[in-house]
Amino acid sequence: MKKKTAVVFGTFAPLHQGHIDLIQRAKRQCDQVWVVVSGYEGDRGEQIGLTLQKKISLYQRGFS
Repeated sequence: MKKKTAVVFGTFAPLHQGHIDLIQRAKRQCDQVWVVVSGYEGDRGEQIGLTLQKKISLYQRGFS
């Protein structure tokens, strides 16, 4: 049987309820979900104190 995979892209800066709902829906409907956290130096995340590495770490813990 084929597995369904979802890929969710975003800067998630900051993460909000719409992002959470989208990721949770993907987890319910698919066998595997890849969340791609993008960012660049000086993006909104860094402006509010969330470096790319910090965002990845927080979101890995939150959606495990």
